[in-house]
Amino acid sequence: MRLGEIKQIIFKVVDNDTFQLDINKFVENKFNGNLIQINNFNNLKKALLVINNQTWNNFNQDIALFLIGDSHNRFNQESDHIQIDSAEYQKLMVYITSLNTLLPFFCSILLSMVREQDEYTINVKLPTSVTSPADLQKFDKSIKDILTKTTIEGGFQFKGFDTGTDWLMFAPTAVSTYYSIIGCLDIAKKYFEMKKSYFESEAAAGNYKLAKLQFEVATGKSSNEGEIEKYIEAVLSRSNEEKVEELLSKLNYRKDDRGEVQVKLLQAVNDIVNSLGEGTEFHLSLNPPAGVEEIHGSLVIDYTNIQKLNAPNMETKQLTDNAENGNLEIAS
Repeated sequence: MRLGEIKQIIFKVVDNDTFQLDINKFVENKFNGNLIQINNFNNLKKALLVINNQTWNNFNQDIALFLIGDSHNRFNQESDHIQIDSAEYQKLMVYITSLNTLLPFFCSILLSMVREQDEYTINVKLPTSVTSPADLQKFDKSIKDILTKTTIEGGFQFKGFDTGTDWLMFAPTAVSTYYSIIGCLDIAKKYFEMKKSYFESEAAAGNYKLAKLQFEVATGKSSNEGEIEKYIEAVLSRSNEEKVEELLSKLNYRKDDRGEVQVKLLQAVNDIVNSLGEGTEFHLSLNPPAGVEEIHGSLVIDYTNIQKLNAPNMETKQLTDNAENGNLEIAS
């Protein structure tokens, strides 16, 4: 996990001044103190999971692990709380008191090391298969190809590596290109998960036989497993063409080269799907712009802002802050 992610998770539950975990602000007494209700438990659970995995944390984690493991039995998802008895609460307080002796130091390290990300940053993680300079060069070319194909205005700036990680950071120089690439990422991620679920499903075996028959009838030749999988993938991916066309409509793209741009975006979607299959990860900024969210790896995108910007007689906003000296422009 990136340091920026760790900081984001922990700083949702620690005090901004003391950098200590103040659980009392999440606590309510219930039934005359016999039960303790802990609110905002989802954020607290995420923070405890991260803190439990830190090498400096040698404290007894039994109560935290127990509550996290048993939370599915007690967690009220609608109101984001769990209820525990007073004995469990006392054990949890002992653990948190111990953590608070070291948390301020750890939080100060995070503050000094983590750079705030531009809201339009795209984070790309190198797959584990990249083990040599030749692999890195090939990976770099594939990412540049994706960025070039998703550029509909301006270009991309290389923002360097995230601190202490193998995550590359890129940022577009125009809002329209930002929505173009995240729209393609959204289509590709959904297709990748759908394809993976399909081939793991029981229906896949029957459909495989049907596809094999259809392929052989259509081509007049016998087929191998690889050819049939490609045939099924081609059938599954037809919906991507419609989704790319919908994306251009959401972007309110009206230029004469719309057909050419649609072809490039579809190619980018296919390239992203292949990259996902090789283990590459694509994620938004840790603080994305309003109307854009990443929830458990899935994207939620409100295209209202870009539709206003791309309306007739209005110029698309240029992200001039990204055009810093020394940054490498990937596409233009």
